[in-house]
Amino acid sequence: MTKPESTDLTSRPRAGALRRPIHQILVPFPVAYFAAAFATDLAYWRTAEVMWYRFSVWLIAGGLVMAALVALAAVVDRATAKDLDRRYTDDRELIADLEDVLAIETARSGQATGEATAVIRTLPSRARRRLPLRMRHPVALLIALVLIGAAVAVALYLAADRAQHGAQATRNIPTPKNSGLTPFSLKQANAHDYDPLGDNKSEHPEKAKLVVDGETNTSWSTETYRGNTLGGKAGVGIYVIADPTVAARAIEVLTPTKGWAGAIYVAKKGPEPASIDSGWQKLGDIPSAKASQRVDLDTAGNRFRYYLVWITKLPPGADKVEISEIRLFK
Repeated sequence: MTKPESTDLTSRPRAGALRRPIHQILVPFPVAYFAAAFATDLAYWRTAEVMWYRFSVWLIAGGLVMAALVALAAVVDRATAKDLDRRYTDDRELIADLEDVLAIETARSGQATGEATAVIRTLPSRARRRLPLRMRHPVALLIALVLIGAAVAVALYLAADRAQHGAQATRNIPTPKNSGLTPFSLKQANAHDYDPLGDNKSEHPEKAKLVVDGETNTSWSTETYRGNTLGGKAGVGIYVIADPTVAARAIEVLTPTKGWAGAIYVAKKGPEPASIDSGWQKLGDIPSAKASQRVDLDTAGNRFRYYLVWITKLPPGADKVEISEIRLFK
């Protein structure tokens, strides 16, 4: 009698034992992409070649795509596992993993459209943690961005205002002892050359701001003149603008060129006077300038906008005059 064929399943190789989970096959890919991106980032840091930057972008994008595929494959592997103990016990576990996959994919792409948006809104907090912050708390993030933007704007305004005032902030100006004077802060944009009698009407205008930058090692200078004269002109100068207007009690001129002669003039609001004889009021003389020349001013309480250092004579043997700082005191 023929012996019946055995039906013992344990004696046969299981198909599931020969099948390797898909997600395990895919896992090395995102790891390799991210490792390669790190290497190309280092190459870009060392060489600054745009090619390496582009490689990094594509490798990171590829790594994120593969990571999303790994997560989806892991769900499929578990749902179709031959071993019943490894399968999902109910639909809730499957849905939870699918929600995680959706969150991972949304985080990768940075956005969601259509029906996916409605699904994302219903995700539990456990899955929503994977989403970008702007998708989890859009209103809170918008408010935070507005506040940050306002803070940055205020900081930029204060920095610009400080730059305008230059390093010559009042706290950096030494006050003459026992004088009762208070420094007046001048903006860098409020210093201008003055050459109404010159051919080109300018005397190094680009360097005028150096007289209010708070640095004694930088200076504005007149043009170079031969023969110890000012080229036949009655004078040249540089003025500062007081904003707001001020009844200054003294002006201090720091100069590396000692011995020049000149005067201090003032003018009230409006455009700068076109000539030294129209609109300017003389308040003091400088017969022979010292390295630190202070001139007391009697404004009779009147507030002036323009304060002009008018140079009328070069020092012996010099072909120009340099002024490093102009300081006002009230």
